[in-house]
Amino acid sequence: MAPLRDIVQNWPASSDETIKLNYDALWTVFSATSGSWNQDQFSEVIGAVLSAPGIEPSFLGGLAERMAASFLERAAQSQDPYRRAQVAASIAVCLLPYIESEAVEASAQRLLGQCCSALIKANASLLADLQSNRYALLADTGGGLCDLYLLPQRVAKVLGWAAVSMLLCQEAADRAEAELQFSSLLKLTLELYSGSVVALSDAQAPLWCVALSSAATLGLQEAGEQLAGLVFHSLVRCSGNLARWDLPPERAWDYLLARRNNDYSACTDLVERPIETLTVLLKASSLFGIEEIFDESLWMLDGVSFSAYIPSDYMQFNALTMEGGQNLVWSIGHDVFRTEDLKATWPSSIPLPQSPTVAALAILASLLSRDRQPWFLLHK
Repeated sequence: MAPLRDIVQNWPASSDETIKLNYDALWTVFSATSGSWNQDQFSEVIGAVLSAPGIEPSFLGGLAERMAASFLERAAQSQDPYRRAQVAASIAVCLLPYIESEAVEASAQRLLGQCCSALIKANASLLADLQSNRYALLADTGGGLCDLYLLPQRVAKVLGWAAVSMLLCQEAADRAEAELQFSSLLKLTLELYSGSVVALSDAQAPLWCVALSSAATLGLQEAGEQLAGLVFHSLVRCSGNLARWDLPPERAWDYLLARRNNDYSACTDLVERPIETLTVLLKASSLFGIEEIFDESLWMLDGVSFSAYIPSDYMQFNALTMEGGQNLVWSIGHDVFRTEDLKATWPSSIPLPQSPTVAALAILASLLSRDRQPWFLLHK
């Protein structure tokens, strides 16, 4: 492994200014990789460093891999079994804008392989923990009331990341293992944590998207139907008032109180408008043949607006903001009365990722960014 210090010292001279600007931030995120990790901050710093002017594509991919080697070794010291996978995913996604270079794509594929291996190992660890302790998903410290908000999101993350592992595998044996792990985790989650399969935040939308599409791909009809039904039921109970995808942690309690009292008048700024979770659920309903079941309850979401952003391509799918594409918005009781209405107004064709590598990176970008969906997974 090349120490991070050596990597920084061997940077191209043309990007010296970028290194100076990001030097402290780079060491800060490196130190945090084994402890209290902020994924958004990590991606921002890595993205800034890799976008330095003057770095040739032939050098860029190798640079990302050498950085990954240092960060992954640091991540191995974390108590979070998914930390290594998320670090590899974050660095790989930062290569998305440069993926047209064969050298960069080759590096991205190797990083995706590392992410897949780390996910399979993390999934195995979690399965063993859940089989020996049904409360394994509860926080070891600082739980209690915090888990009212964090546990449902933790459940969604487990299902989403377990599902994505099977989409990253490059070997048949790994894919078979990842598929078995996802099936087992889905069934265990529904058995042990059905009360926490709840839509709380619109940040969960991409996790539901990947998990539901993967369940359908594997033919897990009953489990997929139950998962979609539980999430949809929780959405109806709160009248579609989901927390913003970027809700500040210190405001989570305010949102929970508003949701408990069904009165959001004092915290309208905490509620997402429009939401994408409903779009995901209505699109996924056809995968399990439950459109009519959802239709029976849509009237209780009257006036709820929901949306979908469909990019013109996926080269900037990891960007903070994307240009071009289509912004689609619907409203229950105005544009949509039944799930069939969404199907009728959905674009007949949408841009698809140009390669399996781009598709994998786009899916990971959606899980990391939390405010965009890989609609191509549900475009049937």
